[in-house]
Amino acid sequence: MHPRSKQRHSIDLAICLRGDICDLEVTKVMREAECWTDHHLVKSFLTMHTIPTHHKKKIIRPPFNVSKLTNISRKKQFAQDLGDRLMSHEHMTGK
Repeated sequence: MHPRSKQRHSIDLAICLRGDICDLEVTKVMREAECWTDHHLVKSFLTMHTIPTHHKKKIIRPPFNVSKLTNISRKKQFAQDLGDRLMSHEHMTGK
């Protein structure tokens, strides 16, 4: 309240980041915005800028060649390689 006039102060402030101060155009106070109450509506106008989003390119993997698994020698070689890699991984992690 003002000491002499006993009127309420209309503080028209808007909290914004320091980098966004240049985007703040107008700040207004509307008295009695809500029918016969002592509330004040503070409205601020900003200029908004949208930043375009960049999506990562989707990795297109070639499909699995399942027909190679019908060959028994390839199947055994695959099982042997997989077993060797699992053993080396267990040896490195200590499990």
